[in-house]
Formats: sequence, C-alpha cells, structure tokens
Amino acid sequence: MQQKRALAMLLDQLKQKLPFLKRTLLEVEDANLSIPQHVEAVTEQIKNSTSRYIRALREREEQLLGDLDAMREYKVTVLTQQKEKVT
Repeated sequence: MQQKRALAMLLDQLKQKLPFLKRTLLEVEDANLSIPQHVEAVTEQIKNSTSRYIRALREREEQLLGDLDAMREYKVTVLTQQKEKVT
C-alpha cells in the first residue's frame, strides 16, 4: 500500500510539473530554431563592419600615399632649386 501511495504522489507531482516541462521544452525548441537567424544576422554585421574598416583603411592608404608623393615632389623641387642656385 505504501508503494501505491508513493507512486500516486509521484504521479501527482509529475502531473503538476508537466505544463511547466512542456512550456520549457517549447521555449528550448523556439530558441533552437532562432539560432540560425541570429547567427546569420551577426555574420552580416561582422561582414558589414569589416568591409567598412577595410574601405576606411584603403582610403587612408590612398591619402597617405598621395601625401607622400606630394612631399616627394616638393622635396625634388626644393632640391632642384637649390642646385640651380649653387651652379
């Protein structure tokens, strides 16, 4: 008889917890289904950010190379002028 009562109590407890367990399983399933969407969104953000940084670096590279070329031209001009004054 005690085993019967113990089993009945366990069954009652299980029945009480069953809605919670079902809800939890549904939440886990929903979260599992949303993972690919989150991964895709984060992947897109990473690619967009990386592209912006690369574009900015390339623009800066062009600017610096242009500045370097301008300084080279200036130095060549100054040195040519100095050479002409000396000769």
